[in-house]
Amino acid sequence: MTSIQSFFFDITTTLRHILAQLSVYSSLRARYGAINVVLFANILLALAKIVELGDGLLTIYKYILLASVIISWVNADPYNPIVNFIYRATDPLLRRIRRHMPDTGMLDLSPLVAFALIYVLQIVVFNTAYQYLMTASMSLKLRG
Repeated sequence: MTSIQSFFFDITTTLRHILAQLSVYSSLRARYGAINVVLFANILLALAKIVELGDGLLTIYKYILLASVIISWVNADPYNPIVNFIYRATDPLLRRIRRHMPDTGMLDLSPLVAFALIYVLQIVVFNTAYQYLMTASMSLKLRG
């Protein structure tokens, strides 16, 4: 299983676990009262904020990737600490993408593929998980 497949598997497993926890809502409320349901709603809210943080980190990575593309055009000094950091941060991802792409000569399309993958990851996984967690948290708080 590739790292992307295992990542999606981990996300779907986590969401299934959250769904299972939500289905136990009525038994939680009957057994422990509304306070624990609100506590569970706050845990879901915290998970939503963690997902939002991950989305923000991917946005920062997109800017670092853009800086890497611009630096490759101007042929900057590779011993500069900022340039060195940018290359160290982006080269592992770009190298993996280049391994699976056909040779296009002097035109490097791997940053475009990386941008597309990051956008898809943000929209499909992070935004969906964030919206789901926020909705579930708010509905639990309103019921509790």
